[in-house]
Amino acid sequence: MRVSSGKAQGHQIFTSSIKNLNPVTAIIRKPLFDTIADKIIGKRILDLYAGTGSLGIEALSRGATFAYFVDHSQQSCNLIKKNLNHSFLLGKYRLFCQDVFSFLESNYEKFDLVFADPPMNFLDLRAVLEQLKKNLNDGGLIVLRNPVMPDLNTLVTYKLVRETNYLNEKFILLTYSRLKTKCRV
Repeated sequence: MRVSSGKAQGHQIFTSSIKNLNPVTAIIRKPLFDTIADKIIGKRILDLYAGTGSLGIEALSRGATFAYFVDHSQQSCNLIKKNLNHSFLLGKYRLFCQDVFSFLESNYEKFDLVFADPPMNFLDLRAVLEQLKKNLNDGGLIVLRNPVMPDLNTLVTYKLVRETNYLNEKFILLTYSRLKTKCRV
C-alpha cells in the first residue's frame, strides 16, 4: 500500500497481520480523497480507529495542517508511528494509544475533518457521534467507513452529505452544524 497523492505520494504504508486490521487501500482512498479534496487543505484532522494511519496520512500528504491519530491497540500505534516516520510527516501529528471514548471524553481540541473507521459490526456509533460534537468545528466533515448506522433522523446536529460505495466499501459523509436540524436521509 502507498500514499496515493500529495507530498508523501508513493511512500509505502506498512500493514501488518494485526487481528481485525483492515486498512483502506489506495484504490479506495484515491477516489474518496478526490471527493473531499476541498475539505483537506489547511485543516485539522482526527483519525479515529486509525489502524495503519492511512486515512490521516493521506490527508496530511494532501495538505492538512495537523492530524491526531487514535487507536487502542499498541500494535496499531507502533505501526502508525512507523508509517508516519517513513512518510516524512514529522511534527504534523499527535498519536494517542487509547480507547476512542476515553480520548473524546478527555480531549477538547477542535477538528475540521474526522475519519472514523470502527471495527466491523461496531454498534455504538451513536455514542461516538454524540461525543464528537464538542470536538468538531461548525461545518466539520465526518467520514465513516462501513458503518452500522443509527437512525440519522434523531441526530439533530448532523446532515447526510453523501453515501457512496467504492468497490465493496461503503462510506457515509456527514457534516456537523451547531444549529439543530434534522438529519436528512
